[in-house]
Amino acid sequence: GRTPEAVAGHLSQAVQDGFRKVLLFVDSRSGVEELAQTLRGRAPFGGAVLAHHGSLSRRARLDAEARFQCSPAAVCVATSTLELGLDIGDIDLVALCGPPPDLEALGQRIGRGLRRGGAHPVLAMAADPFEEALFRALFTLRKEGRWAREAEVFHAGVLVQQALVVAASRGSRTVDAGALARRLPADLAEQWPPLRLQGLLEGAAL
Repeated sequence: GRTPEAVAGHLSQAVQDGFRKVLLFVDSRSGVEELAQTLRGRAPFGGAVLAHHGSLSRRARLDAEARFQCSPAAVCVATSTLELGLDIGDIDLVALCGPPPDLEALGQRIGRGLRRGGAHPVLAMAADPFEEALFRALFTLRKEGRWAREAEVFHAGVLVQQALVVAASRGSRTVDAGALARRLPADLAEQWPPLRLQGLLEGAAL
């Protein structure tokens, strides 16, 4: 889960597992503030809970960056403002509170954890089976390097993964198997009718 209470539980477990510096991405400014308020003052980070988003003043953002960089143990809850370019020191763990909007954002966010010998542990927190399927699709596409690339052999599973990512980027939580089938070339549409594609979509959401 990724309710504030569930996130607090995940972070407590992360600290028990040895992670001390956590960069936690949330997709909205209000979500950052709500989560930071819930976490602040309680275990495992106490007062070392920082917020970073575009509505904060530049001074407040710089203060959060400096405090996070020098703290031996802290969590920084941030929007995409911390995806790139800012020096916030070494990070033990990148946590994602919900799937990022696309593959580029995924790469930028998990790339913040590549500063320690190439390791990049990631904690992915989903609210429901759709988000779980979307997380799997994003990580699979990134790992296999198949995003937006022509393949010599058609892979229906990759098509389904890409469709889930595109649907989520447009604010939808469903993919219509019939519409997906209509976008296929005639020979593939014959092999992959809507009912067969629907089976793959349902499997991806398990």
